[in-house]
Amino acid sequence: MRARGPRRSSQRPAGTAAAPESRTARENAPLIAAREAAHYPPFGRLAAMVISGDDKSATQAHAQRLARAAPQDDCVRVLGPAEAPLALIRGRHRFRLLMKSPRNFDLSAYLREWLAAAPKPKGKIRLEVDVDPQSFL
Repeated sequence: MRARGPRRSSQRPAGTAAAPESRTARENAPLIAAREAAHYPPFGRLAAMVISGDDKSATQAHAQRLARAAPQDDCVRVLGPAEAPLALIRGRHRFRLLMKSPRNFDLSAYLREWLAAAPKPKGKIRLEVDVDPQSFL
């Protein structure tokens, strides 16, 4: 392995390296403001429920029952149910509910209350809950 000599600093003035990052931040400012206004992370909280089952109509019906059982709260917006982006995986049909809330709202407590009173899955229907999901697939 050959030793390398000391690295040479750039020939640019000290402040120019940050210029592209600053420009990017300025360009992204409207997108960040829109995320904040819509309560999307990091300015809000999201949770996803994925309901899956072998029978599409039974799975969809359970997802609709879950949505109707959601506690009413002005701080939470429940979206769905809708088919998940990957609607069929390994023979299981998937439907999703998405919940949005402000950052300071205890979304986990809301979900616990909801699921305690909600109809339970029957047969081969499964329910998965993901608070602050990293992906929606």
